[in-house]
Amino acid sequence: MADGRTNSSHRTFINFLVYCPRGNVFYRSVDASNVSKTATRLFFLFVKVIDWVGHANVVHIVIDNAANYVAAGRMIEDYYPTISWSPYAAHCLNLVLKDMGKLQCIQSIVERTASCARFIYSHVFC
Repeated sequence: MADGRTNSSHRTFINFLVYCPRGNVFYRSVDASNVSKTATRLFFLFVKVIDWVGHANVVHIVIDNAANYVAAGRMIEDYYPTISWSPYAAHCLNLVLKDMGKLQCIQSIVERTASCARFIYSHVFC
């Protein structure tokens, strides 16, 4: 799994995790702040991780669903025909909910709910 994050200093990190029957392993984190995040660059980063694990041991990779990651995922499938890829389900759901939140009928519900939550949190007695 590859997960990209940007911290408060606007530095971009890509974390690589490996899942296996015995558990999850954090492999490495790459500071990608000064590197262009093109599909080709991402592809080579993924290939390094796959080679470290051993391509015969990799069945599937889970990546971000940004266009450059999708293109890198397709390149991986071309390079390793036995490896498939998919985007994060949670990220996809988050994008769908953000789009739904832009609908006028949903915006009013979100605003009222946020107002209610602010009221409750500001009147908590400890």
